[in-house]
Amino acid sequence: MSKKARVIAFYLPQYHPTPSNDKWWGKGFTEWTNVGKAKPLFKGHYQPKVPADLGYYDLRLPEVREAQAQMAHEAGIEGFCYYHYWFGNGKQELELPFNEVLKLGKPDFPFCLCWDFVATIVKLVFFLSIVTFKINSLCKHRAYPSQ
Repeated sequence: MSKKARVIAFYLPQYHPTPSNDKWWGKGFTEWTNVGKAKPLFKGHYQPKVPADLGYYDLRLPEVREAQAQMAHEAGIEGFCYYHYWFGNGKQELELPFNEVLKLGKPDFPFCLCWDFVATIVKLVFFLSIVTFKINSLCKHRAYPSQ
């Protein structure tokens, strides 16, 4: 039995303002802020790229999400893989677009989720760094008798 590979697009929900982004990056920050700041890095590298078709869209708007699904379908994309930021203790970030899709049932387009757990990895690496530092410090300060 042969299975056909499916084309699924990653869906970054950073294209709308949020209170956390306002706090961390400044009022009104979205990923469009970074797109607009892009600079050419080599000859022929045209930057910043101005988005066509939907322009600097806002993912809070259902008609934008519908248009994206339609464009994706027309391009042969079979679904979206929504980034989902859930940091534990019920804390979610950038959840509005996906929650709206669930609530409204639109766009009627296949989807799946992927979790962004970078914050968890950063905490783990930080913890392990501290433990490693303390172990190394203990080893350096331990006195060994001369032979």
